[in-house]
Amino acid sequence: MDDEPVLAGIRTDKVHEVTTLQRVHGEPPPSVGMRWRPDFIGCLVKRDAEFIIIPNLQAIFTASHSRSTPMALQS
Repeated sequence: MDDEPVLAGIRTDKVHEVTTLQRVHGEPPPSVGMRWRPDFIGCLVKRDAEFIIIPNLQAIFTASHSRSTPMALQS
């Protein structure tokens, strides 16, 4: 904080799978139909019939939020 490096962690409730994805297979997020803010999405990767959202963690952690702003990652 105050221009000092900060170590942050991420906690999850459930992990369905751990995998390696190729960035070259990534696509930009659609302009409509997403619950996440577009700047919070790094890219989408299609695998079989599913899309995997790759979050832009830098944008998420550096965004300033007020209490009145809805959280981008809410479902």
